[in-house]
Order: sequence, then structure tokens, then C-alpha cells
Amino acid sequence: MISENENKLIECLDEKLKPYSFERIGLSSFPQTLPILAVWKRKTWNTNRAVAVISLPESNGHSGEFAQNVKKPLGKLIGYVPILYPLGLQIVLTGNSIINMKDNLEKFIDKFDNQRVVLQSIHVVDFASMENVSAHTWGQYTTGRFQNAIESGILSFLNKTKTG
Repeated sequence: MISENENKLIECLDEKLKPYSFERIGLSSFPQTLPILAVWKRKTWNTNRAVAVISLPESNGHSGEFAQNVKKPLGKLIGYVPILYPLGLQIVLTGNSIINMKDNLEKFIDKFDNQRVVLQSIHVVDFASMENVSAHTWGQYTTGRFQNAIESGILSFLNKTKTG
């Protein structure tokens, strides 16, 4: 069940990602074991990008480690094809009191394109403290505008929530 905060965040992200041709995809084919709340995909002839919002399980250690562990199975579900069609993945992790699991987040971002699922950014949104933090990778010419849209969606959510 999606919480009110998660739903509001998803709405804000949806608004900011649509201008970049990201389309929200259904979650019916995703296993219930992954706490995926929303996924957007943008596929062109030469790029394959996705944004996933995932509820971070409370006892799951570091958020960056969790993101690295789910990137490959998540990428396969979204539709990456090894070697032929790699996927640039942006992950938004949500939860309560998870901001403390953000230290050295940048070390969990992929440093090079491995032609598989490339974790390009991690965004952590803590509903208890209403704070966020993120880490981004290279490729700002292509992916930076998408990462900026995600940040803008998160900030829009935080501002709407704080002002009521």
C-alpha cells in the first residue's frame, strides 16, 4: 500500500519527468518482493533510461548498497538487453528515518558504462525529516537534465508538504 507521502512524491516526479518523454509503466509484471512504487521509462533509438521509486526496507543497511543490489534485477524487469541495449537507471529511495543511511552515497554510483544496467543517480527522500540527498554520475550532457528533473520533483514534493 502506497502512503500519502509516497503518492504525492510520485505525482510530483510524474509532472517533472513527462516533458522529457518519460512514460510511467505498470507494475503488474514486477514481483511483490521488490518494494517498487513507480517506474518511468524513456526509450529512444540510442538511449534507454529509467527512473524507479522504491520504498527502502528499514533493516536494509546502507541505501547505496541497496540500490546497487537491486539495479540488475530491476533493470531486467524494465527491459534492458545485455550489450545491445544498456539501461541508465536513476533510483529514488523513500522511507522514514533513512537519511542517516546516506554517507558516501557517491561511492555506490557506477563510474563507467558497463553496457548493462548503469546506476547513474541515487536520490534518498526521508519522510520523517523531510530531507533529501542525492549522488550523480558522469554523463551530465545526456542524463543531467533527467537528474535535474528528478531533483526538481523531489523539491516540489518537499515544498508542497512543508507548506501544506
